[in-house]
Amino acid sequence: MANFGGMVTPEDNPPVIRFEKESIEDVEATEKANDGYVRYREIEKVYISARGDNKCEVPYEANDWVEKLKWRHRNKLISENYFEYCKDRLSRWRKGQAEPVAGTPLKEWTMEAEHLKRMAMDLGYQTVEQVAEMTEDAMNTIGMGSRMMKKKAIKWLEADKSVGATAQKVLRLEREAEAHKRREEKQTELLSNFQAKLQDLEAKLAKKDAEEAEAAKPVEEKIADSVLNAVTLPIEKVELEQMDKTALVREARLRGVNIAGGHWKEETLIKKILEKQHPEEE
Repeated sequence: MANFGGMVTPEDNPPVIRFEKESIEDVEATEKANDGYVRYREIEKVYISARGDNKCEVPYEANDWVEKLKWRHRNKLISENYFEYCKDRLSRWRKGQAEPVAGTPLKEWTMEAEHLKRMAMDLGYQTVEQVAEMTEDAMNTIGMGSRMMKKKAIKWLEADKSVGATAQKVLRLEREAEAHKRREEKQTELLSNFQAKLQDLEAKLAKKDAEEAEAAKPVEEKIADSVLNAVTLPIEKVELEQMDKTALVREARLRGVNIAGGHWKEETLIKKILEKQHPEEE
């Protein structure tokens, strides 16, 4: 907690905390039993020390400590971060859970000698980030190599941030490239669908134009087409023999028989029509 010009700044740097279960005499139970035997009860103890100081610990009963934390938080003597950190530590300890490490675990850091890391951890420094903020008192306690260790931690974190920033940039570029690829694929799909629809529309328009052209033909042309289609059907000699000469002349003309230049007998017209119908017999 700092005091600047009469303004109190809440303490924000949580202490080093350790918990123990201890047995103490239960005076009330002992007196009530009155049989010469001492009764005991189990309590939860909290030991508080400043980071970097392993010689001075302040003990509290856990419940009393929590009440004191609430009072200090209520009066803005500690920050929200400080208050929540302490409550979380106690809750995790009661549940048998390990303390979460916020940062790079110091014991896994390979940039420093093991004996220096062990001394730092004994003083409550559990992460590289905490070593980078090591106090003067802590460095004096550790002794030779402590200042260089702090400098290494600072430089390592700066390098890590640089690598992290580069990785973030690469990740952002990869995401942008992937998004661009998806947009291109979507545009290609839309273009393909448009071309298919256009081809379908052109086919429908062509069919409609043909139908309109067919509808616009003169009646005589439609009749002629119908007749021409009809005369392509084979005709038997018996059918021809039943026609009069006028019908035979019309039948011959419809079938493309050349009857110009003379007056043909009915027998000759029938012969020419049949020969036109079966030219292989000529």
